[in-house]
Amino acid sequence: MSARVIHVGQDYWHRLQVLRTAGLSVDECGSVEELAFTLRTGTDPHAVLLAASPMFDPAPATAMVRSSKKCPVILFSVSTVTPDPNRYDLVIHPLTDPKEWLDDIWTIIGRTQQLRAQSRATRQTSEKLRRDTEDVTQRTREEKDRSKRLLRESTAANPRKPDGK
Repeated sequence: MSARVIHVGQDYWHRLQVLRTAGLSVDECGSVEELAFTLRTGTDPHAVLLAASPMFDPAPATAMVRSSKKCPVILFSVSTVTPDPNRYDLVIHPLTDPKEWLDDIWTIIGRTQQLRAQSRATRQTSEKLRRDTEDVTQRTREEKDRSKRLLRESTAANPRKPDGK
């Protein structure tokens, strides 16, 4: 499987080459502004990788991705302090073996692809059920109208006598 990721921040640790060697297509963004431009061009990444540094706060980029894309956000942290786990799908601490974090990235991308496929199938099933329901509702209305018409015609053809007979 090939995958496209966006790397945001400086590549001080030469991770881009590792990512590309592992078969990932990598779009590079040096800033949040570049990320915003890349996302506006219709790029649909499998993941966004944020390289935190003293010069790059990942919070604005995280918020931007979360508000516009449904893909994992992965943080290359600058310390061993783990940030809020609800903000990131994966936090990679400094000096983590590239084999380990590459496996983790591929696992997250694979899981996300499975969820997207399941979501697509659920939407297709839902759409089919909605169309089927509309068809049944329309047929029910038509049958109800036909029944009312037949009842009126029957009543007109056989008026009841005042004593109900």
